[in-house]
Amino acid sequence: MPRDGDGDSSIQSPAGDASRLNIGHAASPDLPLDSARPRRIRSCHESILKSPNDTDRSYRGLELDNGLRVIIVSDPGATTSAACMNVGVGYAADPKSVQGLAHFLEHMLFLGTQKYPNESEYTRFVTTHGGETNAFTAVENTIYYFAVSSNLLSEALDRFGSFFVSPLFNEDATQRELNAIDSEFQKSRMNDAFRLKTLLYSLVDPEHPLRQFGAGNLKSLAEEPTENGIDVKRCMEEFFHKWYSSKIMTLCVVGKESLDELQEMVAQSFSDIVESPSTKRMQFSNPFVKSLVGSEIHIVPITDTREMNVYFNIPHMSPKYRSAPDRYVESLIEHEGPGSLLVELQKRNWAVKVSANTSFGCKGFDLLVISVVLRQAGLDNVYGILELIFHYIEMLRKVGPKEWYFDELSRMAEIQFKYKSKEREQDLVCDVAELMHLNMPIEHVLKYGSSFDLFDGTLIEDVLEHLKGDNMFITVHSKLYERDRGLKEEKWFGTQYLHRKIPENLIERFNNLGLLNCFHLPSRNEFIPTNLSLIPCDQDSELPKVPKLIQDSPIVKLWYKQDDYFFVPKASISILIRMPATTYHPLSQLMSGMLLNLFGLSVQELMYEASFGGIVCGVDTPYIGIELSLKGFSEKLIRLTLLMMTVLSKFDPDDEILFLDARDRLKRSYENSLLVESYLLGMHLLDNTLLSPTWSTEELLRYIDLCTLDRLKQFLPQALSSLHFEILVHGNIAMNDALNMCRDIETMFTSARGTQPLLPAEMYWRRRSVQLPDRCFFSYSCTSRVQSTYALVTYFQVGARTDVRSSAIIDLYCQIISDDFFEELRTKKQLGYVVFLSPKKMCGSEGVELVVNSPEPIRVCDEAFEEFIDSVDDRLSALSEGDFDNFKSGLVNSLLEKPKKLSTESYRYWSAISTGDYNFYWAEETAEKLRSLTIGDVLNFHRTFIRADGEKRKKLSIHVLPPRCQRDSVTKSSIGDPVRRKRRTNVMLMAREESEDDDLSDSRPAVFVKDIAEFKAHLPLFPLVKPVIPITVAKSNL
Repeated sequence: MPRDGDGDSSIQSPAGDASRLNIGHAASPDLPLDSARPRRIRSCHESILKSPNDTDRSYRGLELDNGLRVIIVSDPGATTSAACMNVGVGYAADPKSVQGLAHFLEHMLFLGTQKYPNESEYTRFVTTHGGETNAFTAVENTIYYFAVSSNLLSEALDRFGSFFVSPLFNEDATQRELNAIDSEFQKSRMNDAFRLKTLLYSLVDPEHPLRQFGAGNLKSLAEEPTENGIDVKRCMEEFFHKWYSSKIMTLCVVGKESLDELQEMVAQSFSDIVESPSTKRMQFSNPFVKSLVGSEIHIVPITDTREMNVYFNIPHMSPKYRSAPDRYVESLIEHEGPGSLLVELQKRNWAVKVSANTSFGCKGFDLLVISVVLRQAGLDNVYGILELIFHYIEMLRKVGPKEWYFDELSRMAEIQFKYKSKEREQDLVCDVAELMHLNMPIEHVLKYGSSFDLFDGTLIEDVLEHLKGDNMFITVHSKLYERDRGLKEEKWFGTQYLHRKIPENLIERFNNLGLLNCFHLPSRNEFIPTNLSLIPCDQDSELPKVPKLIQDSPIVKLWYKQDDYFFVPKASISILIRMPATTYHPLSQLMSGMLLNLFGLSVQELMYEASFGGIVCGVDTPYIGIELSLKGFSEKLIRLTLLMMTVLSKFDPDDEILFLDARDRLKRSYENSLLVESYLLGMHLLDNTLLSPTWSTEELLRYIDLCTLDRLKQFLPQALSSLHFEILVHGNIAMNDALNMCRDIETMFTSARGTQPLLPAEMYWRRRSVQLPDRCFFSYSCTSRVQSTYALVTYFQVGARTDVRSSAIIDLYCQIISDDFFEELRTKKQLGYVVFLSPKKMCGSEGVELVVNSPEPIRVCDEAFEEFIDSVDDRLSALSEGDFDNFKSGLVNSLLEKPKKLSTESYRYWSAISTGDYNFYWAEETAEKLRSLTIGDVLNFHRTFIRADGEKRKKLSIHVLPPRCQRDSVTKSSIGDPVRRKRRTNVMLMAREESEDDDLSDSRPAVFVKDIAEFKAHLPLFPLVKPVIPITVAKSNL
């Protein structure tokens, strides 16, 4: 999100901008109000600069009579409308005696207003009509937004606007929502990012506004205020009346209506917000200068990470957005090519990654942060890394600002803006509402981040002058610091840390370093596109509506589709390399992970240069091999693909130190995956219980030390000896170029590796889903190593994912009851912050998933699940035809909504290809089935598959317990327990045989799964999804 700050009101749109960019409407920055304008509008702005590629949307800026600043967006083709209100106050304004108050208030605004007193009215209205809504509280902003079906914008705005006029603050809701705040805190308590931010703010001057615990919990919002005789509800009402002034609010609304119609809607719904003339946004002095400069903070993280951050106090940068001196400096510091800081750190085996960004800033100051992902040797040489950082900064000072490099940044930003993809409505409104707080000229709001076109070497030099040893502090993160003496503990999250001064002689040394020959500026970037023309279309024939199979050799299958909708010089290339050798054994999967890790390092520089030129590269390891994705400007895309494939075909790792470091990082990533929030761990275990074959995290950890460089060198020839490439090329790339690329790929692997086609059976080696028997109830339990909450993940399996109608019913069923589920368990029963119900479709099967992360025991959560399920019959029977049709139309609109980006359309095509069903018309077919469904169909589905007496009900529950529930090593799971990790899997993941939580509410006794592998071995598997279009038919069209 953009940084807060004051824009420079003296900066006006340059004369050249109007000729280069499309203007939203007639060029008249401030139209005087005439008699035709509603009196509730103080001024209008019709000259908002937008991307030339933004042809569908029109923009207008408004200021209402109450001072509320608004941008409205008309998009006649929109099927979704959205709005965002950004209130210019956050938790920095919390009273010291009631910390978390701004966040508490954010929650309360959802729970009833004078005009709409029902607590669930607003949320139910939005979700019933295919929408979504959320809010979040930041340091100096509180953001509320919604998206809803486009024909209901006026009604949604009326409900939304009442938030900011007359919230009820009901006593009963206030007490209940305190529990939700505390559950949210407990959910995030082990999140290292939250812990770091709270720790840094806790170390500043006690009187500074940023010395806050913004999340809040029961202690800060109930226990301590009660002890001090403070009425929190009254404080909240006072906070609302003081700060929720239209004067410091910004609003963005997008809808299909005309600008004039949208303007009237906005005036109608938001003119009653009170303007408090005395209310002004908070201004901040830099809190870190006195308290932290010249110090280092050792932090013990929850996850096993090694990282250091170097923080420099710099002037507030937002007013300089057109010169962007911070961006210039940051891009050089995080460069990954020859002569860069990262290359030298890697040579010394000290670091894996360097990044730089401006963050933690507020109105009045910023911090430029250099982050270094450390190797073990780097952790032992923190001051050596600091010295290299200051050597590099000194090089930047000595060579001085270079206009050619700024021009590269500026040109790439201009290209990105010119061909900017259309944003989702909810993303657009949130971005625009926040950018409006920067107080830049309103015509520049859409171009912020792309409008730095004024090179100013003096500003760059000023930023570099702030990057001095006596103007910085550092944090270093490692589990090894648990051994440090004198550790302190932060009050709210319990973060352990040690705060000490950096020796003054070192700081003086950092300020007086000379040049190192290894550092120099990067060369000009060859991946910045120069040819942005579109390939011609065949005027005599219609382009295929979906990808077409244009090559099918024994080794390469190529799907191709030329873009016929977006008409931008962009493309996507997706490659699935089927590599069966990676699936045989946990060690094989680990070798695949090591291959990916080391291959990523070998193409790191290449991928960085490409990212600078607007190409995003991704490398992943699905179960069956390696997947590469490249998307962005099309001119250099094929060349980059072939360069990466060349590296892979000849890949031969030989650096033992690099290998050991990569293995260590892979090992720590597996161990850290066991420390995630309880519900995420439960969802992962559900997948592991249902999918076959899979290797558990514990099984992988048992074998990881057997991964050696010699074994990898033996594995590679075997893995690359037989392969199959399935490729999608979509966008602005000619068919012949795509064919030539695939032939080159096939040739390079057959020449370098002697690659052979896969055996026919190997083409069908994929994960499949376990088929649960009718009327079953299985349960599996484990214990989290660190999380303090319970989690219950319950799955009702429906059947094979072969019937579009069945999929449509599942989607509609979840759409109808998910909001009731949330309201019942989260709002009324207060079981936890994370509560949801959703469809779950996986590897040939589908069903319904219910999830809660709760402080309450599993038995209580399961009872709540079953009580809700018992009530669904009545809820569905009471549903009116009108509401049922609204649910259907919301889903249909979502399915049929045109993708807003070429990359989104590519992803949809690739999903159909990579799953093997090749159903490119899945969304249209599902929408067609949805239209024909009745309430009776949904009721019959519930009674058959979900209700307790359903004849085809198949229930599987995963229980995740907090560490305090662990009893003995025989009856409890010890997931992630390092002491027992060496034992066999059926011991490490043992179900509990008896427990206070085993008395579940289901009328049939649960069968407790003790060994996941044994459980799956005795159950059948669903068949693979059959291709909708048989490949033999597709081949006949070649």
